[in-house]
Amino acid sequence: MQSIGFTWLYRSSHEIITIVMNNIAIITRDIDVSAIVKEINSQPENWLLDTKRQDRLYEQTNTETINLVKSWSPTPLADHRNNHQYKPTNLYDLYPETMKAVNRYFPAGISRVAIVKLKPGKQVFPHVDDGEYYKARHRYHLAITGSYLYTVEDDRRQINPGTLMWFNNKRVHSSYNNTAEDRISVIFDVEI
Repeated sequence: MQSIGFTWLYRSSHEIITIVMNNIAIITRDIDVSAIVKEINSQPENWLLDTKRQDRLYEQTNTETINLVKSWSPTPLADHRNNHQYKPTNLYDLYPETMKAVNRYFPAGISRVAIVKLKPGKQVFPHVDDGEYYKARHRYHLAITGSYLYTVEDDRRQINPGTLMWFNNKRVHSSYNNTAEDRISVIFDVEI
């Protein structure tokens, strides 16, 4: 089993359950996401405002994304995998409940934040997040709707709404929506 540092878990007064596997750690399974669901469902027009992620990255072909904090560079062709600059998008202020949930567990060090939808029966294809940006950050999912199978190498977990998880995105990982409803997750990075 790999050693992963979760010293930050004890920085908060919240009681947090952690189940550690080789490449996946469940932080908690009981976050009330009802306000986030309402917030997302009230703004369906935002799903297709920025399609660069699913257009440029083969593994993300089946997703739709609402970027809240994204990679930014003064040079338009900068490689997002090596870019440590990021900034809130014009949609950031429209999702206060989403950001409140993220900041509850991580009050500092948040980098990129996106709300990502995966349709029923679809998958995020196996891939590795490589580059200097990812070496300096941990990746988390907060499951909002739908249940999905998450795989990192040989570790497989069924993730349900209200679950906050860390996973090792520097290893081959993928997601499969094995339910009849959209899988929506908040995906975000935290500086190490």
